[in-house]
Amino acid sequence: MKNDDVMGLLKAADPARQLNIQDSSDMDELREEIIRATPRQQQTRPARRRVRVGLASVAALALVGSGVAYATYERLYGGGGGDGSLTCSDGFLTIDSDRTALRVAGGPTITGDPITDCVTYREAAGYPTISDPIAVAYNGSTWVVPRTAAEDPQWADDVQPFLPAQDPSALALADHINDYVDGGYSRCFDRSNAHAFFEETIADFGVDGWSFRMGSDNRPYEEGPCGFFMVFPTERVVEFLPDRGENPDLTDSRNAEVGVLVRGLRSEIAQQCLTIEEAQATLATLMPDAHHWPTAAIPVPNQECTTVDLLVGGSLQVKLRGPE
Repeated sequence: MKNDDVMGLLKAADPARQLNIQDSSDMDELREEIIRATPRQQQTRPARRRVRVGLASVAALALVGSGVAYATYERLYGGGGGDGSLTCSDGFLTIDSDRTALRVAGGPTITGDPITDCVTYREAAGYPTISDPIAVAYNGSTWVVPRTAAEDPQWADDVQPFLPAQDPSALALADHINDYVDGGYSRCFDRSNAHAFFEETIADFGVDGWSFRMGSDNRPYEEGPCGFFMVFPTERVVEFLPDRGENPDLTDSRNAEVGVLVRGLRSEIAQQCLTIEEAQATLATLMPDAHHWPTAAIPVPNQECTTVDLLVGGSLQVKLRGPE
């Protein structure tokens, strides 16, 4: 694949959307880390003694730009606890760790079950399945490691119990809000239609206890009329941030490959009524040869037709949900 093709995909990607941002306090900390990582002569705020690796690395990725992004992309299924998603490893990483020796793999969640997802990531990276795996929270991310590593006393201050994954309906809701095919990134949303989209989505997914809030505007720095959504699972809140960009027109030549995939997924899967097996076969003909995160095929009881979500963040990921 040509370098300019890779960079075209990366320009369409938003690394922060793959973060495991559970509530708005995490988002506030991310903003603070980005501000702190930006050189400012007038910056006087003292740095915190300990900074979560996940947030700091995303700030660096956002600020340094394409060179770092390209290196991250080339790492393929690297994982590593620096992006807030899922890491599958024979032990915990420190600044002096040998990633190869620990056989580190990972990426964004696939099915919502970290142990199952780590089987997929380790296989994709050419590593054996983790022996006696356990999911834990470490350094702002979800890790799957051998139980002996998680119970090692040297990590007692850093390892916390894994918080149960979102229920399937909530995870499907979040995926649809972040979706480019017919979800929250498929067209322009602004103050006039964002709340209606949220209400329609909540009704479609049949989830309870979620609320909507309008975020602060971006004046005087608005970059265009369209905004984007943020999902905070812990708070069960969807926030809309207006004035953040132009209409997400994926026919634009800068995002040509993503645009082709969106149109194919929309016409060949979303607008059809397929079984999950039929959708998988169709997807295999549509996905580009470029690196992409492992796709998900998630059975949903009593669902008549397969739905499709395309998530773009660091790379491409497709999730299918269909009848068992």
